[in-house]
Amino acid sequence: MADSSDSEQFSDGESDGDFEVISGSSESEDEMNDVPMNANPWFRVRPPEIDYLHDQRFVENSGPQNVPAADAKPIDYFLLFLTLDFLRHIVRETNRYAQDFITSQQRIRRFSRLHSWFKVGAVTLDEMKGFISVILNMGLIHNTTIPNRNDDNYSPTSKFQCFVDLFNRQSKQHYIPKQNLSIDESLIASKGRSSIIQYIPSKAAKFGVKLWVLAEAVSGYICQISVYKGKQYDPTPQGMLQGAYVVNKLLDAAGLFNKAYHLFTDSFFSSINLAKELLAKGTLFTGTLRANRQMPNTIKNPVLQEKESIYIRQGRILLCAYKERNGRKPVRIISSFSKAAQENDKPAMICSYNKFMGGVDLADMMTESYNDGRKTLKVWKKVVFNLMHRMVTNAYIIYKENTSDNPKLSRLSFTQRLIEDLAKDHMVLRNENQDDNRQNKNKHGIRKLPGHREKDCDVCSDRNGYGGRRRSRTVCRVCGKGVHRDCKDNHLCVES
Repeated sequence: MADSSDSEQFSDGESDGDFEVISGSSESEDEMNDVPMNANPWFRVRPPEIDYLHDQRFVENSGPQNVPAADAKPIDYFLLFLTLDFLRHIVRETNRYAQDFITSQQRIRRFSRLHSWFKVGAVTLDEMKGFISVILNMGLIHNTTIPNRNDDNYSPTSKFQCFVDLFNRQSKQHYIPKQNLSIDESLIASKGRSSIIQYIPSKAAKFGVKLWVLAEAVSGYICQISVYKGKQYDPTPQGMLQGAYVVNKLLDAAGLFNKAYHLFTDSFFSSINLAKELLAKGTLFTGTLRANRQMPNTIKNPVLQEKESIYIRQGRILLCAYKERNGRKPVRIISSFSKAAQENDKPAMICSYNKFMGGVDLADMMTESYNDGRKTLKVWKKVVFNLMHRMVTNAYIIYKENTSDNPKLSRLSFTQRLIEDLAKDHMVLRNENQDDNRQNKNKHGIRKLPGHREKDCDVCSDRNGYGGRRRSRTVCRVCGKGVHRDCKDNHLCVES
């Protein structure tokens, strides 16, 4: 109950009023004047509040979309996100980079791994799939053209932005989220030297690349991500809070406005203005409020006893302050969906918030379970490998809702099957090549020269170049040219 100085009672008979219109002191009026108000004032409501109809109804056909048959393999779900066309693009760019690098080398050293490139040839699609299977498998084994930096169009995320765009595009194409969503930040641990590295002391890793993530609240399916580039490259529009900017950016990119979705956020994003703005865009909202946000003084500085709560409403927007027990600060929460009601001695809107706020944390937990966190100073590699693991998580969520398997695969079994399918084609070809090489070595091989005779090694010896002349006491059995034992695998034998 607000005291008489903070409220005025209105009723027909004046004996027991149904609500209280909040007038407050001069200080609270100043506070409220800072908040854009509707024609109606804030008024006190008491639980249980009479239910009222919402003009937004959630009618989306949520669940997997454009997915393979119910008996599909795990690799089919993974390739919904990391598509074959994009893998072929990676193969082309890898081979182009290798060719440019080799061309720029004046001399290739004796033990350079480039010799194996000449021997094996360009990277193939099967080899790239095998490499990705190795990256994913590491998570199951728990062991301890870029513009100039001064260019106006420079972006510190340009090396991996195409991968982020692919993730968002495929996540949107193959799944329609259920009504309850949550937005939160996520951190990809890294101490690499980059302007996008953020320090967040509340996180376990503390240093890393910060992501803004929009996820389905119940399953943890990631609908949209955005990489925070720092103030210099990702400024917040003037007159707008960063949290509100991020919320609007993610929901707009995911195409979820005007569909009666219900968004949950923490106090970093929440504000009264954001709730009203989302309501105007056909989106419901629930979130905790920081004490320094603009709000009526009744909620900003509530006088509450243990297990006591206070509600005020302005149209569709409901504010609540609740103190769980004495000695603790009150919790302030806002919602454009909930009504004033109690559940287990606490406001029902707080119970709803606790139930649906953890979508991003659930996605992080599922991703990090089988993410090896391989160390690298290249920040773009950390982001790309992390997004691959997030693709596996999304693929598994779709698999669970779409498959006809009974029983369904566990997440570990799903990942293991995926790794085996990715590596299968490459391993078959590799075993065939190993068998051929073994036969060729047994047929030709090298032999030792009699006495103390020596010949220049055909692989590593260069009388006029770097490294100088290198002599060998062994020669090729076929062509008779000098070859060290360590160089025989890189020797291109031409039979005379």
